[in-house]
Amino acid sequence: MTITLYCVSLCWVLMAARSRLERLLPRTRLEWLTAGFALLILLSFTLHHSRHVWLSGYLRYFPFLVVLPFLCGKLMRPVDVNRLSKIIIYAGLALLPLLLLDLLFSARQLGQRWTFFGQDHSPLLVGGLLATALLAQGVRRAGSHGSDKKSQLFEYGLMVLLATALVWVSARGWLLSSMVALLVMAVITYKSRKLCVEYSRQFVLVLVTVILSLSFLPRPSSQFYAGLLTPPPQVAVAEGGGGEAGGVMEEATGVLGVTHHWEPILGDESCRPIIDGINSIAIRWTLYREAWEIFRLDPLAGVGAGNFGLYSCSGIMGFPHSTVLQAFSELGLLGGVLLLAIAFLMAREFLRDVSEPRAPEILNARQLVIALFAAYFLADQIYGNYFMSSGTYLLIGMFANLHVNRQS
Repeated sequence: MTITLYCVSLCWVLMAARSRLERLLPRTRLEWLTAGFALLILLSFTLHHSRHVWLSGYLRYFPFLVVLPFLCGKLMRPVDVNRLSKIIIYAGLALLPLLLLDLLFSARQLGQRWTFFGQDHSPLLVGGLLATALLAQGVRRAGSHGSDKKSQLFEYGLMVLLATALVWVSARGWLLSSMVALLVMAVITYKSRKLCVEYSRQFVLVLVTVILSLSFLPRPSSQFYAGLLTPPPQVAVAEGGGGEAGGVMEEATGVLGVTHHWEPILGDESCRPIIDGINSIAIRWTLYREAWEIFRLDPLAGVGAGNFGLYSCSGIMGFPHSTVLQAFSELGLLGGVLLLAIAFLMAREFLRDVSEPRAPEILNARQLVIALFAAYFLADQIYGNYFMSSGTYLLIGMFANLHVNRQS
């Protein structure tokens, strides 16, 4: 089913692109940077892997979760972006009664957060949609002109509802990302006093909603949020990379039966948070520290795309849950700088245009894309893998096309 879904999506986009091939060619610095980052991943994979793993592992996702989303974004006009915004808001609101039904009629679960629809990772999927809907509603409110008090209260009420639901599902990363994205929008729209004030108001509204919602959460869920305060573990780097005796080299069988050497770079003792599997914040700190130490092994070229797990407690196919740290550790300085340059260029181009007169349709579309990109890029530093960050690549493609067609 997954293969069919991906292949049908790829064929659909390629068919839609037949009459608009000129849009797919790189025309801006942003597009060239993105193309360069994608080519660097392929080059690194080629240099660090043998031929028989080309159709295995993370590279299988590359056409569908990197190339395909970027092309989708390149094909979208401002009217398409604004139509997508409405769909996102309606989908987020429609999800809320489904969550309540699942909560009422599913078997009661004990734990820090509910597993919706029987899937362990569902809170992250639900949280992603709710966070996206929250920001889309915020951009829609910011683009409203001359609306009466009742309409304003209704639009702010929707934001409160979505923010409360986001707290309730306990998708901590998405909650933080959406809040920071609103704060980012308040900062980068400083050239437009109206937009700056509006996004500042929205940030305060969501912040107050989150604080009040957290105060009413039952103890297991409130303790789950308290886990965000987990300090980084103090683990010394073992001499030789792993174990107390200078490194214990283990073998792990990866995809297609290929045997890899695997050794935690911080030593066996550093793997305790991952082995326990209880505190995901402590796990993140371990992965981030590993990424830094892996980067120090070869700062210029990195250890190879997809090879983080060979040096990590997470094992084969592991990743640091941060696309920036993954780029620096696996692709070296060039990969990390390229990824940061993409984010910097998008912010700079938006800052350059935010105070210039634009048609409302174009301005709203650009605000939506930059707000969502801020949230998704931040979420990528909590959950992300640059082989699978489809939402981020979609938004980069959308922004690139909007930048080329400013007056369209």
